[in-house]
Amino acid sequence: NINFKNTSYKPPTSIPTSLYPNNLAAYLGIVRFGSVIDSTIINCTFDYCRPGGLGAAINLCGYGGVCSNINISYCNFTNCSAGAGGAIYISGHLAGEGSADGRNVNHILIDHCYFEQNQETSSGARGSAIELNCQYATVSNSTFVNNYAAGAGTIGLYKTAGYATIENCSFIGNSALKAGAISAEE
Repeated sequence: NINFKNTSYKPPTSIPTSLYPNNLAAYLGIVRFGSVIDSTIINCTFDYCRPGGLGAAINLCGYGGVCSNINISYCNFTNCSAGAGGAIYISGHLAGEGSADGRNVNHILIDHCYFEQNQETSSGARGSAIELNCQYATVSNSTFVNNYAAGAGTIGLYKTAGYATIENCSFIGNSALKAGAISAEE
């Protein structure tokens, strides 16, 4: 079990470019789970996360492992930017497979979170705030304000293998090349 509670991330005002080219911390999110079960991220703030790759703040990828029963609640995500999943990228890859089908990432809850001015920067990707490619995901009681996707959707659902539930959420002033609020693709 891995748990984060009452944690804030804001980059220092100066990052040595010799260690982090273009002031980008890494390719994947500030918090990255490759294989984890029964974990929580609660009451955390992620501001100005910009790794450039997948999921600027949180990257959940079950590459060859399993990510299950993950609870992300009461968190704030502001000014995050990534190629896909501006703030959160959740995807499942089985070992040896090049294409994600979400089978090994399941039971994800994103609840009572706030997303503002996050950005997905790749025109072929999805999710200015969240990209979901998993089984049994719920996004509830969350607010999405002024997020921008160069591709599709504030929440991007891609090859979701199970069920995705989006309930009691507010979408205000979001924009995208396709589908400003929710995009679902296979």
